[in-house]
Amino acid sequence: MEQGDFNTAKELLETTRNFDIVKIKAGLDIKMYKEILEEVEAKFPFYKKDNQETYEGLALQYYDEDNPYSDGVDQASGSKKLGDYKDINYQDYLKVGTEHFDSWQYDRSKLNDAGKMFQPFFDLCEEQFPDLHLYRARLLKTYPRHFCLEHVDEPKSLRIHLPIVSHQWSIMYFLDKPYYLKADGSLYLCNTGHKFHSFYNFSSKLNRTHLVVNAKLKSDLGTYTVG
Repeated sequence: MEQGDFNTAKELLETTRNFDIVKIKAGLDIKMYKEILEEVEAKFPFYKKDNQETYEGLALQYYDEDNPYSDGVDQASGSKKLGDYKDINYQDYLKVGTEHFDSWQYDRSKLNDAGKMFQPFFDLCEEQFPDLHLYRARLLKTYPRHFCLEHVDEPKSLRIHLPIVSHQWSIMYFLDKPYYLKADGSLYLCNTGHKFHSFYNFSSKLNRTHLVVNAKLKSDLGTYTVG
């Protein structure tokens, strides 16, 4: 796992996409975020995600005014078919990306009341990454023995993870490389729209909760083809 500060992450975004995860030593007050999480959990119900009993989410950003807390918790329309393209190379995958993802999902950028409780996080990301469009932020909770099979997200997209509750048995894989995203106040820039990845909660007792926000270079919005 590459490590550095915000400048390190910005440089990688500008010069190369050939990375799995960049750990950004942001120095966030993880105790404060745990307290916010406890308040949010007391006020808002989480929704089952992807039809799995061991996976829940709560939207922090939304587009659908009728479903501000569930909007974007499930996968985008068509993305469950990604497995059909697992064996093609990435260049070809980019060319078929429009078959999976609807452009309107990038409008999931309005903060709901739960999202506003995490305002410092969004302010920091917007300040440090002015060239990124942030959308579809969610709290994602995995219960013990949750397994998410290998997949790739929408083309040219990234995920920014803030682990709030984590443990050493919660592992994210990029292909066969394991990564532990420690809840130590760091942010993790994950290259999930460029490489196949999966994640597992191997614990038999402990949950894992991350704040996850989708991100895409503003220059790439609406761009699915190579070149």
